[in-house]
Amino acid sequence: MVLKLQLFIIFASQIKQATMTWNEIVYGLGDLITATFEILPTLGNIPNILFSGVIFAGLVYWILELKKYRAEAKKNGTIE
Repeated sequence: MVLKLQLFIIFASQIKQATMTWNEIVYGLGDLITATFEILPTLGNIPNILFSGVIFAGLVYWILELKKYRAEAKKNGTIE
């Protein structure tokens, strides 16, 4: 029983040392985002093209799904 208590105390002290404050988390996240923005100028127009392509593909998929559901609704005589 004493050994379990000692192990718990050691574990609790390690957890206390490993915790981070909200300031450290927020500033660390801000530094990460700032570093990614420094990379963007070297990529040029590639991110814009990729985002536009993903959005266009999503819109095409969405329209094809709507067309499929509309055809099924006409076949079943349900609401379009």
